Amino acid sequence: VFAIKYLKKILNDHIHKVAPVNNLALCYESVGEAERGIKLLQEHLDEDPYDNITWINLGNLLARCNNFDEALNAFDIAFAIDDTNMACLKNIARVYKVKGNFNKAIKYLDDAEKLDPNDYEVLIIKAECYLIMNKPKKAISLFKTVLEEFPDRAEIHHSLSVAYILDNQIEKGYRAAVKSWELD
Repeated sequence: VFAIKYLKKILNDHIHKVAPVNNLALCYESVGEAERGIKLLQEHLDEDPYDNITWINLGNLLARCNNFDEALNAFDIAFAIDDTNMACLKNIARVYKVKGNFNKAIKYLDDAEKLDPNDYEVLIIKAECYLIMNKPKKAISLFKTVLEEFPDRAEIHHSLSVAYILDNQIEKGYRAAVKSWELD
């Protein structure tokens, strides 16, 4: 509530509105007024339609409110403004994953991986899609790649254990689960 009051004051006094508008929208969401935050972001975009950060934040806020089609529209506009924006590609993929369109999610993740093959978040989201699609061998490969870089991530060991079990590699699944429990 203090942040909302403070950010409103900044908006009245400050020429550069991007940061306070976006932060205020997130504050509104945190106090249960997500629609107010969405409206604020949309009003700002009426003034500055090429503000990529605000389009991304609008998409994220819409997605968290389960307005997936509107979120995809916002991300598409952000991506049109900057077609190298990894956040857009990952967020679009996340929305398609939530909507159950895993193949489309993977397509966007493949595009993101081309831009940055070392973005392990992309590999994790892709592996989760493969896991849900019951393609454990692909998930295993990706989770193992992530663990090479981040061996202490308990949640990745847990996901790997699920993938191994789905692939009928019960002993490996058990060992990955035990490792996960040891780490967390």
